[in-house]
Amino acid sequence: MSASPAVLVAGVLAAGEEALGAATSLMEASYGPVRMASQAAAFTWTSYYAAEMGRELTRQFLAFERVIDPGLLGRIKLETGVLETEHARAGRRVFNLDPGYLTLSSLVVASTKEASYRVYLGDGVYAQPMLVYREKEFRPLEWTYPDYCDPAHLAFFEAVRRDGRDRGVLGGCERSG
Repeated sequence: MSASPAVLVAGVLAAGEEALGAATSLMEASYGPVRMASQAAAFTWTSYYAAEMGRELTRQFLAFERVIDPGLLGRIKLETGVLETEHARAGRRVFNLDPGYLTLSSLVVASTKEASYRVYLGDGVYAQPMLVYREKEFRPLEWTYPDYCDPAHLAFFEAVRRDGRDRGVLGGCERSG
């Protein structure tokens, strides 16, 4: 038995427009065409990546045409980690890829870092619920990263959900309360 289908999404954090374009192209080569993309914006929420990637970072979220079984998330995270490493310069990543999936009821993102609110998937990969759909909108959880809470990004995820629902490709709970 497999899980309900989900839209493959990815958060891309890049050291400039060239790196953002390269990351997007690599993701499309691996996972098919991007169906929707958020507006690229300066990443100002934390300095966590500054030492490795620099201070002038760009954040963009991608939603792919591809619908996946959520059980593939761990494998996809490992594959995107290889892309990050293969395209690093002088041992430093030029982009960070955070794959995830979106259903009618939630947005879940993969991580390689353990935390109390993450579920272990295997092979060093964890699943982190980032947003839940309640009362007709996506809502953050106490551990949701600040950039995922940005109103423009929340609107993007709502648009992806609406598109997936309207195409009839999304699984998950439609209940809004």
